[in-house]
Amino acid sequence: MVEIPDLSDQVYAPDLHEGVKVCSVGWLGNTVPSRGSVSIEVIDILKHLDAFHHVDDGDLGMHSCALCDSDKKFHGEIWVEVDGIRYVLPSAIIHYIQEHHYKPPDVFINDLKKYWESEACDSCKNGTCSEIDQEKSGRPRLEKKVEISKKWWKFWG
Repeated sequence: MVEIPDLSDQVYAPDLHEGVKVCSVGWLGNTVPSRGSVSIEVIDILKHLDAFHHVDDGDLGMHSCALCDSDKKFHGEIWVEVDGIRYVLPSAIIHYIQEHHYKPPDVFINDLKKYWESEACDSCKNGTCSEIDQEKSGRPRLEKKVEISKKWWKFWG
């Protein structure tokens, strides 16, 4: 996996982000820059985004974790767009958080929550985002099984 410093404007696939202000988070390589606990709500949001809004242009390649000898392969990115910034995360970020206790920067966690609470995520909170993404793309999406603690977002007022 490529190592990119957290909050850097460097990205793995620059062609996908032309004309957009980007900020990379979670591209660890073989080191964990910050450790700590991450709330289950943040993990659940990331699992949802990876399952239903995963970005893969087909050329991003397969990656394995450079921190452990897991057989799991990762590919693609997760994008979170808040206030004109596109946070670009590797799909491996959930593995890094759960298995290696990686703690993303607080500014990203705060913006992730802000994104989730915004109207942009209303379709996620009511469970129709996969249908909307399918309509936008014109092609069927593969349904992924997502294990989350609970559907807590449906209870937000």
